[in-house]
Order: sequence, then C-alpha cells, then structure tokens
Amino acid sequence: MQKWEYITLFGEARGQTIISRSGKPEQEATLDTVKDLGMEGWELVSVTINPHTEENGFYFKRPIE
Repeated sequence: MQKWEYITLFGEARGQTIISRSGKPEQEATLDTVKDLGMEGWELVSVTINPHTEENGFYFKRPIE
C-alpha cells in the first residue's frame, strides 16, 4: 500500500509570494519554492481560501519510498 507524506504552506498569496511555510510566520515561500517542491516530488493537491481571513492553504503530498 502506498504511503504519503504531506506539507502545507499557509498564508496570503501576494503576487509571487506565499507568506509562511508550514505555519511558521517567520518564513516566506515564493513561487520558486513551489517549483522546488515540485522538483523534489511534491504534488499540489489542493488550495483553500478562508473567506474570513483571506489566508490560503496550499496542500502538497508525495509518496514515501
């Protein structure tokens, strides 16, 4: 049975910057970070938007080998 690991980027998407990686406010992730995640085997599986805070959740998964 395939097992998966997950990572989430939370925050506002402002232009090409996603504020906060994995819920850590002191970090920024950019679209380059997202591209890097793709190169590491991560697949974007969902994007959510909280209408009250306008915070986005970007959910990634990749198989555990």
